[in-house]
Amino acid sequence: MKRAIAIGLSIFCLLQAGIGVAGGVRGVKNVRGHVVSPRTGALHTTPSSGVRALIRQPVTPRVESVVLRKTFASARQHFSQYSAILKQVKHSLVQISMPNHDSVLGNGFVLKEHGQLWISMPYHLGGAAGHSRVVRVLAKDGRILEQEVKIAVNGAAGWHAPDISLAKLPESWEGHVTALEVAPANSEKEVYSIGYVAGDLGMSDLLPVSSRFWFVDRENMLRQFHITGSTMENPISGNGYCGAALLQEFDGKFKVVGMHNGHSLDLENPAASVGSSVNLEAALPQLLDNYHQPMALNHGISFRGWEVSRLEGMERVDRIEIIPADPARESTVRYMRNFTQPYSDAHVEEALGDIDLQAGDKLIFHIAGRNSANKRVNRQVEFVIP
Repeated sequence: MKRAIAIGLSIFCLLQAGIGVAGGVRGVKNVRGHVVSPRTGALHTTPSSGVRALIRQPVTPRVESVVLRKTFASARQHFSQYSAILKQVKHSLVQISMPNHDSVLGNGFVLKEHGQLWISMPYHLGGAAGHSRVVRVLAKDGRILEQEVKIAVNGAAGWHAPDISLAKLPESWEGHVTALEVAPANSEKEVYSIGYVAGDLGMSDLLPVSSRFWFVDRENMLRQFHITGSTMENPISGNGYCGAALLQEFDGKFKVVGMHNGHSLDLENPAASVGSSVNLEAALPQLLDNYHQPMALNHGISFRGWEVSRLEGMERVDRIEIIPADPARESTVRYMRNFTQPYSDAHVEEALGDIDLQAGDKLIFHIAGRNSANKRVNRQVEFVIP
């Protein structure tokens, strides 16, 4: 049996959060999950196998927590930058839990964007606007602050979607925590992540990981991901590490460039293990621009100056299907939720900018949402490029 662990978007996090997108590990029947391919960077849906099948002796959650604490402590000792990083970010790192549950579900962190302090976490943990989560942080005076918050802004789950949920920082926390500064990712620099894993762990039980980016684009980033101390005999899945802050050093200051949202571990070849993350510099402004200036009501759909149709109420363009006039060329679909600014010609041009559109090609606009009568809509509008 191939001894590899592949974790998509963390089966523990997703099932506990109840988002409905499952992640997992290769080989267990009847469980399917999203797994990041180390070679292509694409998300694949694969059969999953449980971590337990790879652990020789069953362990209780209590014993497992003890083992994790020892392993993480060893990892911190071998992490040369750990003290310097922690000094700057320890009052920014947030534990995420479900209401009425003490165990850690995943990670978040405090940041400032659009003049507002936010707690950022993965969408597959936080869910949609209105969902409640419990957040926990170590304050500057040594207290542990804990409060239930509601998600205010959300993206979506998926490779080309912004896997982000944002909750406004509780007013009582202001002055007691540190907001991380967002910066563009640099593929030439070392990238560090520090976060918690799922389970009954304390505020000091942090796992550091150091690596290099393999791939960076406007939405997502891939990097090598290996947990120090994880072996074939005692594999550490890292369930719950989603939401950990990805940090890079700029002139002596550590700034956040991404947010961990999944990983695939290969214990036979650790160098092939890969972690995926959200590119914050690109994703955050889009989400918050749309939050502060939502899509206008009853406005037109246009393409390169031609009006195609009109949207009413809370209708939106869900996706655009492109069918080439030449049957030898491949059709494609672009989901507009990946480009979250208010709908415009420029919005479409950005989404379709890398496609060689030609006269005679057909664009099919798939429209969803609710119309001005508040009735659910699912319709299509076709447009042929002159």
